[in-house]
Amino acid sequence: MPTPNPERSTPYSLDAGTSAPAPVATRPCAGCGHPVETSAKVCVRCGHIAETGGQARTKQGVERLPPPPPRFQVHARNPDAGLRPYRKPMVLMLVLLGSTALWKYGMHGGDEAAGYLVRYGITLAVAILVFAVAALTFVDYSGPLVVTALSIAAALAGADLVQHALHYTLIPTLAWTAAFVTYCGCVSSSLELDMPDAVFVGLGTYLAKLILKWTLFVEMFPQPSA
Repeated sequence: MPTPNPERSTPYSLDAGTSAPAPVATRPCAGCGHPVETSAKVCVRCGHIAETGGQARTKQGVERLPPPPPRFQVHARNPDAGLRPYRKPMVLMLVLLGSTALWKYGMHGGDEAAGYLVRYGITLAVAILVFAVAALTFVDYSGPLVVTALSIAAALAGADLVQHALHYTLIPTLAWTAAFVTYCGCVSSSLELDMPDAVFVGLGTYLAKLILKWTLFVEMFPQPSA
């Protein structure tokens, strides 16, 4: 009876490791396009969550990643492509701005609604300028320009709606205070700023808004004499 070879009977022999491991099935990540395992729930590169479509934070970040392999580029679906990043702030801005304008139209007529839209446009330009100066000097921010402008527009429209809703309360400063808090909260949430940075931007914006109210807007929209 032949003696068994001890080297061939042990799983740790060289012969036992000659078979190549089975390849891991991969699919393109819907967030960045890089290959991930088909069973993966979160992409470790860009943070895309497969089940919910959400985005988790990663140290690399989506914008710093190299492009995916060519065989994945055709099937990759980048959530930052097309109009998707602009959709939410644009819809919010239109809804909030339209609500305030319609409210003013119903209470004071078309001239007041048109005047509000003009004042809003001037204030928005100043708010974007204030944010740009803050981003260059104090605030650490490097987001897309158009998305940033739309987010500021939506935040300003929301703050104006709150201010208009509280305009007829017994405390005159309540409307401005609530509008300021609303603006800071919206800017912090939509642009992912720390609250101190958002407050810094909000202070500059509302200081400029007060200056406009008592200088340029007084000249452009004089109050009728009694």
